[in-house]
Order: sequence, then C-alpha cells, then structure tokens
Amino acid sequence: MLLTINFNNNANYFIYIIPIGKVFNIFISKFKERMKSKKVYWSKKEYHDKLMRKCQEIFKKMDLVKRGGRNPFIFTGAVIYLANRLLAKEYFQKTILTQKMVSEVTNIAEYSIRDHYVNVLKPFFLKN
Repeated sequence: MLLTINFNNNANYFIYIIPIGKVFNIFISKFKERMKSKKVYWSKKEYHDKLMRKCQEIFKKMDLVKRGGRNPFIFTGAVIYLANRLLAKEYFQKTILTQKMVSEVTNIAEYSIRDHYVNVLKPFFLKN
C-alpha cells in the first residue's frame, strides 16, 4: 500500500511514499529480539501504525519551500528515519531503525539519507 501526501493544497503535487511495511522486511525475522534489545514493547502492527502516522505528520509540516527541491524518493527515506527518531524521543525509548537499515530497504545511499536528515529535516524537527 502506498501513502499519498499532498504537499501543497493549491496544487496537485503528490509524492508516493515508500511502503512503510517494506522497511520491516529487513529485520522481520528478528523483530521481537530487536525490539526487546531496544526495550520497546510494541507489536509490529503498533510500531508500523505509529511510524506511518509520524511520517504523515512530518510530510504535512514540510511544504515545498522547506523541502527545497530535494529528490522526493531520498527525502522519503530520510522522513522514515526521522519518524523513527521522533517516536523514540516522544516515548523515551531507543530508536529501532538505523540509517543503514533504511538504506538497505530503499536502495538509497546512507550518505543521502544522512544529508537530507541533517540539512533539511533535523533543523525543523529536532531543535535542542
């Protein structure tokens, strides 16, 4: 299932987001162990739903100007990574996903995810 986000209410500009469920494929066989080691006790469905909602919130807050003409596919990978970090911060837990995991699942270079995260997303969402 693809999630569609409208970045600009006045225009029909849509981006198709990487299926969040695909992110789980990289560690689905070790999901329980990974969640337990991170001391996170959500079910796969709970985590999936929370991650999906957080991604939607991020996209709703980012307009085209803030996004700065970045590649939408790479931007989406960075949003997934950020959503995971925001969930961890919100619930006082450790992060589940790494840049490497998101990179392997989406076939986006780690440095691209890191660049989009640090230069575009982090300044708006993770202010100290």
